[in-house]
Amino acid sequence: MKGKIQSFFMLSLAAVTAVLLLTSCFGGNNEEAAQPPPEAESPALLTGNVVLSCTQACTDRGQCGTLADGRVVILGNFEGPAVINHNLTLPADATAVIQETSTNVIETVANPTRSEQTFYQVVLSDNSKMGWVASWCVNPSQ
Repeated sequence: MKGKIQSFFMLSLAAVTAVLLLTSCFGGNNEEAAQPPPEAESPALLTGNVVLSCTQACTDRGQCGTLADGRVVILGNFEGPAVINHNLTLPADATAVIQETSTNVIETVANPTRSEQTFYQVVLSDNSKMGWVASWCVNPSQ
């Protein structure tokens, strides 16, 4: 009986640790993730080659972070544009090619406002990963 209790305790501890690690890596809560960009004008849409960047705007909105091993990543989504519930990480400073563009209305939870946000479907230059990322995290290639 004592062995079963210890096993249950260790499994529970491991699960809680994993959840805490993941939430600390992916930063931001829903309120932070949906903040509209401070600039009043919409930037020009990007095409072609780009660089994924953990910019200040990307960080402020919870769209990038640092993994436990120290790698900086951009958060994305396989299925479509998203500012929460990410299911993809892409390496920061990686080059990528834009496949598709989508402009979506996002709503800020903290102070109910709606704004348009551009998302890009990108494929890494080495074709290893493809997904959607917010424009806050995409810069033109030099």
